[in-house]
Amino acid sequence: MAESYDPDRLNDAQWARLAHLMPGGCKGKRGPRTNSRLFRDAIFWMARSEARWRDLPERFGDHRIVKRRYFDRVGRGLA
Repeated sequence: MAESYDPDRLNDAQWARLAHLMPGGCKGKRGPRTNSRLFRDAIFWMARSEARWRDLPERFGDHRIVKRRYFDRVGRGLA
């Protein structure tokens, strides 16, 4: 089945070009602790929608965690 188009998400080719620019999550006992691709998709959604953090769709994860990660990266000069 063909992958459906979702304007809120990067396709695999787009992600491949950007993945090396995203700092990854720390490796936990059960795998990576964070999903950088999902985080980047959430930030793109926020930029396009100009919505409040609490309006972030659940498919991107808990808005409080996404907001915290974003401002953490801004504070470190990464965003």
